[in-house]
Amino acid sequence: MSSSPCPHCKQPIEATPDTAPGTYDCPYCNKPFQWPAAPSAAAYQPQTSETGEPDPGTLLNIKLVGIFSIVCGLLTVLPALYWVLELCLLPWILEQDRSGTPAIVFVLVFAILLVLAAVTAIIQITAGVKILKRSPGARTWGIVSAIAGCIHICGCCVYPLTLAGGIYSLVILLGEKVRRHLN
Repeated sequence: MSSSPCPHCKQPIEATPDTAPGTYDCPYCNKPFQWPAAPSAAAYQPQTSETGEPDPGTLLNIKLVGIFSIVCGLLTVLPALYWVLELCLLPWILEQDRSGTPAIVFVLVFAILLVLAAVTAIIQITAGVKILKRSPGARTWGIVSAIAGCIHICGCCVYPLTLAGGIYSLVILLGEKVRRHLN
């Protein structure tokens, strides 16, 4: 015998294991109810401690996403430093290279890469700090940072790392448990 409360009057209704699923009338209040009972919304609530903190697994995932964002932001700075060095050496390189390539092309390419690297690094480091502090807007910053990690164009050597971390971050940040604990 299994038992489930009536959704209307809350009286326990017992049924045998061979009771077919369907709609029945409650013997106490005569209102229709679904057997077996649909799971309650409480079954889908994330586990939280008495202080309202997320369960340890969710908290660990939030921290890992924050750390990943900061690390990817710092890794974005490394190629940018190389490009700054290239820009500083550009006059010497152009003196040695007599191929006739206009200097403005090199300057524009390096300038564009520097701006992209700086913007990406700022977004990723800011997102990481906001996520670790769980400040307002952290989830949105984290999603933008994860997308930037997925389409990382600065520093090909770290691309597989940023792609994998970006996908992981998106999966975590778009999950229901994190959505409730990270605004």
